[in-house]
Amino acid sequence: MNMVMLYIVLFLLGNLVGIYLHHLASYYHRNPKEWSAIFKCEECGQRPGWLQFLPISRMVLSASAHSCCSTKNRLKNSLLEALPGLIYVGLYLKFENSLDFLLAIVFSTLLLAGMWIDLEQRLIPNVITIAGIVIGLSSALFLRRPVFLDSVLGILICGGFLYLGGLLGGYLFHKPNAMGGGDIKYAAMIGSFLGWENGFWAVYVATVAATMYGVIVLLKHRGEKGREICFGPFLAGGAVLILLLGNAYVFF
Repeated sequence: MNMVMLYIVLFLLGNLVGIYLHHLASYYHRNPKEWSAIFKCEECGQRPGWLQFLPISRMVLSASAHSCCSTKNRLKNSLLEALPGLIYVGLYLKFENSLDFLLAIVFSTLLLAGMWIDLEQRLIPNVITIAGIVIGLSSALFLRRPVFLDSVLGILICGGFLYLGGLLGGYLFHKPNAMGGGDIKYAAMIGSFLGWENGFWAVYVATVAATMYGVIVLLKHRGEKGREICFGPFLAGGAVLILLLGNAYVFF
């Protein structure tokens, strides 16, 4: 297949995945078991026209209303839905046609699913984190990507880092739930795929970025209480960054 055509196919596939992940995140809080809900409009609950579920056409239609109601499409959502396509292309450029590429696709898709649901609902469901940990451990056990001990240490170190950070934050700010359990398991999933060293750097990058963002928010909204920072997107960003820019082969 022509390389340009391959990149286009990967981008469109990722864009399609992004569309359905976005709809899944919008509907998850209403009925987590109703997977068919992702085929409905997140605003009115009706089934929109088929063009609303096709890659690229969502961007083209971003200035128009949904076909099922008067709700306007949002360009921001369309751009976010294109993010998986860009990541898939980037992963192929790094790993090419290999088993590492397939594992990276699975890993990045789980990351994006958790990120979107966290943004929409302020939670990361166990069906993503636990399944991700199992897949990561299975990959390490049977495919040695990474080696099994590295994967186990990644779970303990990445998850433990956030757990201890949550305890420290709770002590300093007198808040018992300073770090959510979903974030801890999400970090453990990252460690299961990336191993302890790459996983630690992913969590470290996420923590630094989230801290800087938190300081900016506090300075901008002085005196306001109750503001919470959604940590899942920072963890996903750190993991994808290490996956794309880390070692020549992250899975080793």
